[in-house]
Amino acid sequence: MDEILSPNEEYADWKEPKTGYDHGEAEPQATNLSDLPVIDSSTVNEVISEGTSESRFVKIETDKVVGRPFAGQNKGGWGFEYSGREGRIEQISQTLRNPDPSAQERVFHFNDPAQRIKLDSLKGPAGPIYFVADGTHRVAASKSIGLETIPCEVKDQVYPQIQILRDAESVRLMKRKIEQGLVDADIQTVTTTTGEDAYRVTIRSEVVPWARVSSQKNFIDLSRIYEKTYPHSLDDLPVPRDALVDPIANNFFMSGRWEEWEEQFKDKPRDDRGIVVY
Repeated sequence: MDEILSPNEEYADWKEPKTGYDHGEAEPQATNLSDLPVIDSSTVNEVISEGTSESRFVKIETDKVVGRPFAGQNKGGWGFEYSGREGRIEQISQTLRNPDPSAQERVFHFNDPAQRIKLDSLKGPAGPIYFVADGTHRVAASKSIGLETIPCEVKDQVYPQIQILRDAESVRLMKRKIEQGLVDADIQTVTTTTGEDAYRVTIRSEVVPWARVSSQKNFIDLSRIYEKTYPHSLDDLPVPRDALVDPIANNFFMSGRWEEWEEQFKDKPRDDRGIVVY
């Protein structure tokens, strides 16, 4: 569980997250940022933009931060730096190696909530994953020098979640997800301020917190990166693991043909991700 911090946490009580290591010991091994798992945070915007949330200042595990803006548009993954800010990651890395508390304040802003690293959180079946809303270079620098934990302002999604759908196809897909057990929700027809019909979905729970996304690609991408972050975390859920990480299996599952998929493909060879080779 994340450790909740007070805004005025004393630096003396923040030994490990302040620097990430004891300066009398060897530093953690540097990490190649381009090798780390990353996903474009826009993939999850459908989940985090419309729902109810609450914010906390907490210490989180750095390797659970898996999403950053523009990861899908630029090469380099966590190592990509925005135009005009080249060298920023290394600059922050050097600051983080400085044991002076004032240096740590410049990165983590214990006493200035508005300047803190800000993350969006999705709590999956094995634990949370995080997506950067602000502070990409600081997170990347923390990863690069091997900090295990960092203090961040985290926005959690809380249930019930309310989603407004405006077209029949989106409603059809949501009803199918409810029927298949991916989402526990009610749908009500409502009238908008412009007099048009819309559909208010009250979501009580989901097998995975990204189950409501309308894009199958985003759904599969999130499932795969979650499983990479928490190995075997999708194995024993009410929905078959293959239906969460494999788009072909997902098509069979969503169309009510799961037994057919199992008969044809369950025992086929699989790749190194455990996904059937068709």
